[in-house]
Amino acid sequence: MTTSAAELESAPGPDGYPVEAWRALVAQGHGLAQERLVAHRELGLLALRVVPGYVAERDAEEVLHVLGEEIGSSAEELLACRRYALTGDARATERF
Repeated sequence: MTTSAAELESAPGPDGYPVEAWRALVAQGHGLAQERLVAHRELGLLALRVVPGYVAERDAEEVLHVLGEEIGSSAEELLACRRYALTGDARATERF
């Protein structure tokens, strides 16, 4: 069962944790998670500019390895972000 952001923000925190402080942390975490998704999508779009979507992953990996070294990422992460940009399925980037 998935819990919505609104439910998390209104849920009490762990025992003994001040409710308002907990809600502030949850809201901050939610915002950061959204920023991460935006960053993954942007990395995916960058990867697609370097290696278009019609190129197979096995062929894209070498080029994305070079790009990854230059930008402080990995070919694996860039391939996952590329999949996310192509499909809109954020599960591709859950590892990162």
